[in-house]
Amino acid sequence: MKITAKENISLLKLLLAEFPQTSITKAKKMIMYGCITYKGAVVKSPELILKKGECVEYEKYTGGSRIRKERSYFPVLFEDEFFIIINKSAGVNYSSKTNGRGKSLFDLTLSYLKRKYGNQQSLFLIHSMDNQEAGLCIFARTKHAQQKMINLWNQVELNYVSILQNPLKHKNETFVFELDEEKIKMNYQFVESLDCFDESFSLVNVSGFGLNSLVCRQAFAQKGNPILADLTYGDVRFENNFLKLCCNAISFRHPYTQKSIKITMNLPKGFSNINKPYKTVK
Repeated sequence: MKITAKENISLLKLLLAEFPQTSITKAKKMIMYGCITYKGAVVKSPELILKKGECVEYEKYTGGSRIRKERSYFPVLFEDEFFIIINKSAGVNYSSKTNGRGKSLFDLTLSYLKRKYGNQQSLFLIHSMDNQEAGLCIFARTKHAQQKMINLWNQVELNYVSILQNPLKHKNETFVFELDEEKIKMNYQFVESLDCFDESFSLVNVSGFGLNSLVCRQAFAQKGNPILADLTYGDVRFENNFLKLCCNAISFRHPYTQKSIKITMNLPKGFSNINKPYKTVK
């Protein structure tokens, strides 16, 4: 079922307007259980703002044994006294607003920790992440752990899956990208071609140490293969999609326990689907 926003409106208010007999609690459950798809991706943020004319897809929840896992804004994939790793949904704000308000992933994670362990909890950012991308992100629970991980970030291996525009010159390549006088070695491997709208796109696996979304976006834009739906470095025609970049694995040696940590996740539902561009740029 397609639901169209008649004005700029939050996802929660849109559902309440579409289903006037539904309570706020039930509307939130519809979102938390993964019933809403936006730009081809499942969204679980009631505060997501839809612009006038934008659409979401609603699919009735059918129940099942996985209901406990689905009933959350985000899955916690790793947690100890120093770090917490979250699976971020596309479209959810990553970091807190400057005034500390708003339901960013940072806010939601800190709220989760306070509910679980009490109010004397802290949370600290380690790496940057675009609001439009999906995948794994890591927060530190102490200031000391934050600094430890920042210092060791070039020893943290990250794996991304991405969809690139324009034909690739090489199916597999290792290259060095320089950002702010720092040289970062990256590798990509071609997985498959995705042909639609008379264009060909490339699904690739990307890996490297010390990566983040900005490095990936700038590196591939520089090579002439911008990431699909990157509105800063790529083609604005595909703004009807979330950024096709997902961190699906992270590996590092724990700076306190010295244990090897590797966290992986499946790609989000509909990641390989490409929505039709809004318009053609001549």
